[in-house]
Amino acid sequence: MLLFQYNFKIEFYSVNRGAISLRPKLVIKTKDGAPLVNILISNEYLTSSLMQCKKARLQLFNMPLNFNKSLKIGDVVKIYYGKFSYEANIDYKFIMAGYLGAPIDFDFENGDFICEYDVYLITKDTFLNKKLPVKNFHGQSLEDAIREVFKDKAVIHIGREDRERTIDESFYVSTFKEFIEKLLGKYVHSIFVDSGDLTSEVDTRFIFINFNALGGVGRSYKNLQDYALLFIPQKEVRALGQFTFNFWNATLLFTDKIKVGDRVKFINRYGEVVKAIVQETSAHLSNIGDCTLKLKLYDESNELGKVVYE
Repeated sequence: MLLFQYNFKIEFYSVNRGAISLRPKLVIKTKDGAPLVNILISNEYLTSSLMQCKKARLQLFNMPLNFNKSLKIGDVVKIYYGKFSYEANIDYKFIMAGYLGAPIDFDFENGDFICEYDVYLITKDTFLNKKLPVKNFHGQSLEDAIREVFKDKAVIHIGREDRERTIDESFYVSTFKEFIEKLLGKYVHSIFVDSGDLTSEVDTRFIFINFNALGGVGRSYKNLQDYALLFIPQKEVRALGQFTFNFWNATLLFTDKIKVGDRVKFINRYGEVVKAIVQETSAHLSNIGDCTLKLKLYDESNELGKVVYE
């Protein structure tokens, strides 16, 4: 028996010369398990093993045979969920928006038919290769340089000392991709591209994280026990040279309240309070099965030096 049965609303928008239509051309709302929908949210690496971007895989079962004819590669899709499917007026909450990839169709021997699409937050054409005014960032602080390039799209989880670090090298870039590659490894531990707010566009957030010296960042912790934690987080130990680092894997009922970069805490199997930073999120959502959010957590007890990997 399901603790919660989720419903989903999926809106598809046309894109004409880069402009997204104001109204959706197609809307799907699930009810009582129909149509069957699976949504797999994962992460893919972009440009470097230190930069990840959220993506989704959308699976729609037994849609009309001409369903794909109304959709195009590059259309925008917006995905919402409602936790209490028995309510007459469902309070839908936004999950993510993205660009539609090429459709893939599957036929099964039992007669089921699946339309499957990948949903991307950014692509090389829409963002990574977008031109920037050529500029030398030499002499600027790390935070000023990030905010100048990414404006309000930047979420900076970096301690004060690293934020104020001066770029002391010749630092010319002409695209977002070049800027990101200059930062990763030398100035920033990792960058995560996450979904942003519900707007008329595909809103994204570029989350910059340094795991060391986060004392200057606000220390407000979300208690995982308050978010329907399904089991005690499992510890994972990794070795890097002579150092070991602790990570944790946690699974909760799906919520839109926990994001990459959030600080969380929980009680481990020994009754100890563990404090950690959300490094990755992924999810498995279905309107006929469990909907779960998986977290990869970086333990705050890890000791890490300055951001220099060279």
